[in-house]
Amino acid sequence: MPVHSTIAVVRTQEKLKGLPADTGIALDAPDADEQLKAVFDDGVDIVLDFVWGSVAERLLAAATAGQGSPAGEPSRRYLVLGTLGGATVPISGYGLQSSGLEILGSGIGSAAVGDYLSSVGELLAVAQREGFAPPHEVRPLSDVESVWKRSSDVRYVIQP
Repeated sequence: MPVHSTIAVVRTQEKLKGLPADTGIALDAPDADEQLKAVFDDGVDIVLDFVWGSVAERLLAAATAGQGSPAGEPSRRYLVLGTLGGATVPISGYGLQSSGLEILGSGIGSAAVGDYLSSVGELLAVAQREGFAPPHEVRPLSDVESVWKRSSDVRYVIQP
């Protein structure tokens, strides 16, 4: 059984370039659903989903298809961190009953606000210490209209 430390699932082959992952799956590949199923069959402990929507639908289908061992399935956690790809996803009840999959949300409401805010502070401190510097531009509020629909590769910080 292969061991994967980090598996990146992205929408296009182009988005895989430069990702520090042990395995990469582009959803535009003709065999993407087979690759997803194979990875889940090999064993996935946790999924961090920043997109939800149609991407989650495909991941959940791969995670739950053909499950239901008489010995029981291993526990897997599917953590929803964002919903940029859509607010809802159809889920097979039978698939969930047989899969050992736990779907969890993350955000205010999933934990006490104080705990959430302190962990965000810890995350930001570690990110800064490790040199994490996402591409961003600080723009004045007067530029909000011109940057509103620009590329999502750069994050815009609007300053009043």
